[in-house]
This record gives sequence, structure tokens and C-alpha cells, in this order.
Amino acid sequence: MWAGGTWLTTFDNTAFVLSFTRYMRSDAEQVRRRDIRPSPFPEHSPKEVCQLLYAESAESDFPWQFRLMDWGPTTDDVTCFAYLNGDELVLTLVQRVDNQLPDDPLKVIVAKMLAEEFVAVLTEAADLLDAERLR
Repeated sequence: MWAGGTWLTTFDNTAFVLSFTRYMRSDAEQVRRRDIRPSPFPEHSPKEVCQLLYAESAESDFPWQFRLMDWGPTTDDVTCFAYLNGDELVLTLVQRVDNQLPDDPLKVIVAKMLAEEFVAVLTEAADLLDAERLR
């Protein structure tokens, strides 16, 4: 899986397709319904928003309302926070790396795309994976 020009699934690049496509379709539907909140910190850059939400996730459940792309073991090494900025979906991802120390800076990836494009990409990918699985 790739986002923002970065390979995200460096530790686990396999998936149980049936579950994986269900998660993808669920996220696509959530975005299609625009059931995604706007930025909780509009005065900050997307990278800063991600860092604030990630830090807050150890303290409270507040960041969970911005989580997206929790697609099972394949995405265990990535935490995604998403929000809408008008018609644009902003994906901010923290990629955990091997042997990362608590004080090491977070590796934050930012990807932006139209919400409808995100829905189309996930739907098409899920359709292709399901078709291959059923062959």
C-alpha cells in the first residue's frame, strides 16, 4: 500500500482479502457519506494535526473520531488520521519503523485527494481484489 509517495506496508504486505476488502468498502462508504470531520486544529498544518492527534491518542479517545484505514494486520504499522477540507480528503499517516525509540521523531506522511476520488479508488481496488479472489 502506498500513500503520499511512501510505501506504507513495509512490515506486512499480505492481507486476508475478504476482510481487507470489507474494511476498504466501509471506509469508502464513510467518505462517500462525508461522515468525516473537518480538521480539529485548522490553524495547524496537516503534519502538525497528525502529530497532535497521535500524541493525544495516548491520553484520550478524541483522536479515534479521525481514524481511517484500520484495515487489519496489514495496516498495523501505520496510524491514519483523516479529515475533510471542503471536498478534499486529507490523510495523515504515522508510519512506525523498526527499533524506533520513544523520543525519535514521528515519520508523518501526508496525502491529499478529492473525497470522491478516494471513494472511487477504494471501490475499484476492492472490486478487483474480490474478482481475483473469486476466480
